[in-house]
Amino acid sequence: MGGYRSGKTHALLRASIIGHLTKMNPKDNLSNGWAVYPRLGLAKEIYVPEINKILESAKIDYTYNKAEMVYKSRYGRQAIYSLQTPKMAIGSELTHIEIDEFDTVNVELAKEWFEKAIGRLNGSPDAQLSIGTTPEGFKYTYYLETNNMLTAFHASTYDNPYVDKSYIEHLESIYDPEVAKQYLLGQYVNTVGKQAYYSFNRQYNIFMNDYVLEGEDIYIGIDFNVDNFSIVCSQYIRGVLNVFREYRYKNFRTEDAVKLLEDTFPNNRLTIFPDMTGGARHTSSAYSDIIQLRAGRTRIAPFAIRGNVNNYPHKVRLQTVNNALSKSRILIHKSCNWLIGDMDKVITDSFYNIDKKGENQGINHMSDAFGYIVMQVLPISERKLGYVG
Repeated sequence: MGGYRSGKTHALLRASIIGHLTKMNPKDNLSNGWAVYPRLGLAKEIYVPEINKILESAKIDYTYNKAEMVYKSRYGRQAIYSLQTPKMAIGSELTHIEIDEFDTVNVELAKEWFEKAIGRLNGSPDAQLSIGTTPEGFKYTYYLETNNMLTAFHASTYDNPYVDKSYIEHLESIYDPEVAKQYLLGQYVNTVGKQAYYSFNRQYNIFMNDYVLEGEDIYIGIDFNVDNFSIVCSQYIRGVLNVFREYRYKNFRTEDAVKLLEDTFPNNRLTIFPDMTGGARHTSSAYSDIIQLRAGRTRIAPFAIRGNVNNYPHKVRLQTVNNALSKSRILIHKSCNWLIGDMDKVITDSFYNIDKKGENQGINHMSDAFGYIVMQVLPISERKLGYVG
């Protein structure tokens, strides 16, 4: 278990080849193993070329069936499977199994894989299950470790002498301290029922003075909801996103929002970062929300619409917002009570998604609108802004 580039994948590859060469079934003196990856594409990218290289350097003759993703040599058999499809994994009397990035799947799927693996590791007296993962909250690996069902070793990115210092410095710069515990130190971090925007600090992320820079572009985040239509207004000034106003309405339509923005900011360029699910046609309108926004314009220019074709996953959005908050790259005006309330109240579920159930329902719309801006203006990675239409 470890952080990024801590060596866990390398260790699993070595465990796999050692298992293939040494974990033998006494009946036929052959090994029988599984290598399990989050996706088959990742196995093809990481596992296959590395195992090929090891076998060839050791001058071990082997065959590899690309269709079935099965290796065979005089030492035995090795099959490759995806974590997403445990029911596809067939075989019995296994002698070794290696699973990479175990915590990337939900607890139910991980439990199914673990039980299947344990039930089939009966082909050798020294049969072995090896699991490598970066912790993703308190998921199934944590359960196994705390219930003494496996022996855990925690490694950090700092432990790997082959990692460039610049890579570590880059990770330190893009992750807030809480996320860094997971991805650099390989530690468990609680994500269940936790404040989603845990990096929010009233001392560093709220400003008191009323000002809007004339002539500067205004960035607008929009979350479409009939009862909680939410709009966030901001400016990006010297590397800091300043949120200076918010609007929240009931029984509000996209055409109403267009008129509001045209009338309120007639002399500014407006860039809109909307909920991209608004790109689909709605039963209440002949045009999609995105098309209606694109028709808006101020005296200066038409509205510019930015965003990816699909919204980013909650986990990515929360990491991005928390990273910017922790580095004081976000300031929110004291009058933005809905957004500030979201910063305090929105919590996460067991999968690090925003919890929208029960008493938490409906309190996240303003922070969603805000997050659409942050994902494009203050991304963790150096990606380009996406344009729609």
